[in-house]
Amino acid sequence: DVRIKRAEFIDSQIQANEQAQLISEMLITKMEEWLYIRKYKKVKPNSFDRLENTLDFQILPALEALGIKDIRINDVTTLHIEQIMNYNLNRGYSYSTLLKVRRFLVSFFACYEDEIEKNPMKQYQFYTKESVRETQSGLQGQKEAALAKIAKRKAEIEADGSSKVYITEDEAHIARMKLESQEDESDIHYFADEEIQRIKDAIQNGYRVSFKSRSGNEVQSALYFPKQGMFFLFLLYTGLRCGEATSLRYSDVCFEDCTVNVCRNAVNVKERDSYGKATGKRSKNLSSVKTATSKQLLSVSPYAIEILRSLLAEEPAGYDGYIVHNDSFQPISSKTLWRRFNKLLKGAGIESCGLHSLRHTCATLLYEKTGGDIKFVSTQLRHKDTGFTAKTYVHQSSKRTKEVLKDFKI
Repeated sequence: DVRIKRAEFIDSQIQANEQAQLISEMLITKMEEWLYIRKYKKVKPNSFDRLENTLDFQILPALEALGIKDIRINDVTTLHIEQIMNYNLNRGYSYSTLLKVRRFLVSFFACYEDEIEKNPMKQYQFYTKESVRETQSGLQGQKEAALAKIAKRKAEIEADGSSKVYITEDEAHIARMKLESQEDESDIHYFADEEIQRIKDAIQNGYRVSFKSRSGNEVQSALYFPKQGMFFLFLLYTGLRCGEATSLRYSDVCFEDCTVNVCRNAVNVKERDSYGKATGKRSKNLSSVKTATSKQLLSVSPYAIEILRSLLAEEPAGYDGYIVHNDSFQPISSKTLWRRFNKLLKGAGIESCGLHSLRHTCATLLYEKTGGDIKFVSTQLRHKDTGFTAKTYVHQSSKRTKEVLKDFKI
């Protein structure tokens, strides 16, 4: 009896060890180990947030849907990678989101390359932008069909209180998908001269917003002057990124030399416990600038400096804190600044396009002003690669096209 009990005990311990070994080698376990142990505090807080979002919203749902959440890391093949990527592609995610998934997987498997027989990312072929756009175009048709079906169902419910049209979970997801993407340089908006003038008019003279009252009548709001209106013009003159702008202090500005010291980046990040797990709260975080070349004493236009002088004149005497701030003189979040800018665009009758369009507009206007000096533009935007500046940030304006073609004769 003792020998039998001893053998049973040894077998149970072996099984427990094998089970523990199996769990430790599971793909999900390894991914969480990589993220919360190997990457936590090794990357910037906002970069860590993006990695966690990629795991939570793209990778884990794919593993669950594909039935491979319990797969061991050594059993993952290139086919599994293709399935994970295709799952997200067919869920309507943009090229940039798919690129984040690929980067996550590349970094993850590279970290454990010594523990696996073969790195599945070595043979994986990523999508082209054209193939992603083609897929999104097909999904757009499915989305329109799903929306039409939902509208039909609502109409039937309103008509007789019942409906014979049913919406599946997949159709409901398709109807909710956001398929618009701004990844191609041609999709990024930049402001034409007439749009810039309308923005200036809305800032200086205010604007009214039309809306329907409870009685259904079309009415207009009172005259509204946008907050941070002049600061948006400063961004247009300088091409600063949003996070750099919200972290800028008057002490960073040399009014006599017309220079701005770009040395910080404000981001809104998740608060975390000692293990790296999110607590559910968010806080502002001042970190280093995006790249090494972004940190720079930047020369700016005298017109940009005059805007800052006018803003400083409205502050208490001796104030040298944040240029854009709340009532407590703390920097406002980038999200708040974006929301106020889009409200300004709506008042100016311009389609919402985000603050980064000011950076693109600045680059395009500088390129035209300098007669095509891409080196100068790249330096002002603090890019390392002039080719990236030319490809992504410089747009062909209609005004420039007309000027070139006006005297073109063969």
